[in-house]
Amino acid sequence: MAYRGPIRSAIAELAADGWRLWTSDAVRLEVLVQPQRTGRAEIVRAYEGLLAARDALPVTRTVFSDARAVAVDEGLKAMDAVHVSIARAHGCERFLTTDPHFRRLRCMEPRWIDLGRA
Repeated sequence: MAYRGPIRSAIAELAADGWRLWTSDAVRLEVLVQPQRTGRAEIVRAYEGLLAARDALPVTRTVFSDARAVAVDEGLKAMDAVHVSIARAHGCERFLTTDPHFRRLRCMEPRWIDLGRA
């Protein structure tokens, strides 16, 4: 759980700067499957705690058609494009992530949390 500190610190800093942070059920799906499958209950609890503190954006009817275009235009995997499309559908201005490949995101401003320093 070495990453918990840097993530919480970055989120606290952004909240102090006035950011409103959101999540989605797509994020929950992606981050919870592997730790549940491998019996990593402590990781499941950590993610659930972090995600429960955020409002969830609903999936709109246009998310998947937009995601296809985002995947093609941005060179993203399908699920990554779904995350971006959900954010765009709700007018989010920035995209917060720990995945370095989002640093090249062009359709909205990315904010990357560098876990390499954790």
